[in-house]
Amino acid sequence: MPAERDAAAEPPEPGSTDEERVAGESPSLRFLQRLHETLQPSFYVEVGVRRGDSLALAKGRALAIDPRPDPVLATAPGTTVHAMSSDAFFESEAATELGRTVDFALIDGLHLAEFALPV
Repeated sequence: MPAERDAAAEPPEPGSTDEERVAGESPSLRFLQRLHETLQPSFYVEVGVRRGDSLALAKGRALAIDPRPDPVLATAPGTTVHAMSSDAFFESEAATELGRTVDFALIDGLHLAEFALPV
């Protein structure tokens, strides 16, 4: 079992395993991989792409939104990356791409609840 981090300690390095770990023992990417395997979404939406680690798990059509995407991993055919903020995306014509049912969405942009709530 991994050691608990001291709350007063420096925050983990961005993109490190410690930063990517969710509560519990399973890293978030492993958890997301299991969700993709179970749900097998035909249309996946991700807000907040960073390096594209979680985006690369999508096997069907995927739409990604990030103001500064830096995907370093290959993505599935049919993946579209919009280099803009989610606010700009939803106010733009690009949002018409969401004209179908989203099977699975990951909101991993600004980590504040008010940014994930409907207006």
